[in-house]
Order: sequence, then C-alpha cells, then structure tokens
Amino acid sequence: MLGIIILAAYAALMIGVTLIFTRRATNAESFHVADRRIGSAVAAMSIAATWIWAPSLFTSSEMAYTRGIPGMFWFTVPNVLCLILFIPFARKIREQYPEGITLTGYMNERYHSGKVKGIYSFQLGALSVLSTAVQLLAGGKTLALLTGLPFWSMTLALAAIAYSYSRFSGLKAAIATDIVQLGIILLGGGLLVTLSLHMTGGIDTVRAGLGSISGEYTSLTSASGIEVLLGYGLPMAIGLISGPFGDQCFWQRAFAVRKDRQSILRRCASFCPRSAFHGNGRLSRRWRWLHCK
Repeated sequence: MLGIIILAAYAALMIGVTLIFTRRATNAESFHVADRRIGSAVAAMSIAATWIWAPSLFTSSEMAYTRGIPGMFWFTVPNVLCLILFIPFARKIREQYPEGITLTGYMNERYHSGKVKGIYSFQLGALSVLSTAVQLLAGGKTLALLTGLPFWSMTLALAAIAYSYSRFSGLKAAIATDIVQLGIILLGGGLLVTLSLHMTGGIDTVRAGLGSISGEYTSLTSASGIEVLLGYGLPMAIGLISGPFGDQCFWQRAFAVRKDRQSILRRCASFCPRSAFHGNGRLSRRWRWLHCK
C-alpha cells in the first residue's frame, strides 16, 4: 500500500509541476528546445538530474561496497569530469549551429553526408532506447518490490507518467520535473546520510568502512587499487567521459540554453519602437521585462 501511495504522489507531483510551471508547446521549437530560453544554471541542474539515472545509483553503491575507495573514485571523478569537458564543446557547436535541435542535425549540416547522418541517427536512437529501457527496468523492479504488484504493470505506469507530462510541453516539462527530482534526490540523500550516521555510530564507523566490506580497498595506488583501475577504472572512465557527447539529452539542453543577456538586448533593441527608449538611449526596464526575454 505504501508503494502505491508513493507512486501516486510522484505522478501527481510531476504532472502538477508541469501544469503549474510550463505552458503547452505550440510548435516544434517550443516542444524540442523550449524556445531556446532556458537559463544556464537551470540547464546545468537539469543535466545533473538527467545524469543521475539507474546505473548511477546502483553501480556507485555496489562499487563502494565491494571496491571501497578505488571503486568510489573511478565512478565519481569521471562522472564529474565528463560534465566539465562537455561545456566547451557544447558552446562551440551551439555557435556553429544556433538553430539546432539534435546532434544528428548538426552532423548533417556540417558534413552534408547521408552516411554520417545515418550513423549518428542510429547511435543516438539506440542509446535512447537502451537507456530508457534500463530506467524503466530499474524503476519497475523497485516499485514491484515496494507494492507487491506485477513488474510489467509498474513499468507501464512509470512510462505512462513520463509520457503524460512530456507530451504536454516537451523539454520544458522535462526540465521542470528534473529540477524537482534533483531537489528530492539532494534532500533525500542528505536525510539518508544523516540517519545512517546516527544509526551506525557516527563518522568513525564510516571511515572504518571506506575500504569496502572486505577492508582491502583503502588506496588508489595499492595492489588492490591498481587492480580496480585496470579492471574497472579505465573502462568506466572512458565510457563515462565520452558518454555525454553521444547523448541527445545533453545536446537537446545545450541547444535550449538562451544566448547571453546582452545579445538578447541588442537583438531586441533592433526592432523596438522609439517609445521603448529613455532619453539617454537605453531601453526602459519595463520594455525589457515584457519583450526582451
């Protein structure tokens, strides 16, 4: 019963946030890239929430439990590094293809090759299908354990919830719900850490457990640490650092970020009437608020 209540509350929250904070998409640009009016900070939070998916939760926990400090390091550091490295590439491609929506579109515009477009279309499509399947598999399995209901019904319920709010306003709905989900993750994580410290005896107990359940993995440079590096760290780092560059979720948000404020004001000023300006030639604050967004 508790699981059903949690699922219903989650569905109501996500749909409610969408209806309250977004408007129905009226065209393709509005649906796919939110009219290109998303702030950089909001886009960054949305990307962070999107990057915290099922493998992030389960793999990080497993590696910390079984491989201690090296396991945590080789999962956490590449995850953060990939987001930092993505920023300059995203900025450059956005400058070259300001009206873009997908990475496939950019590659087609850049190389004018059907083969290149086909390769990227297949890669992005396959990744989207597989990552969605993983999300639904993990979520459906978790909810099935909580509610006692069939796995397939919980999987379909999660898919229906995501579809219902995404269908309304597209990327705007995805970003709005991402922000709420990130807040839930941070708040829930903070509460769990606090509760865990209280129940296990404090920070000393945590330090004692950093070497994994076996206590062997306490250093990155020890024999066991090198073993984790070669068997897990390097493959994981390569996969994670390259991940965002082939993920449409990242590129869609990059194409949705609004241009800097000054360029918006300059563009706005080019079609403003004379009445919009002060005597000193500057745009009035009221006009900027109403029209230059």
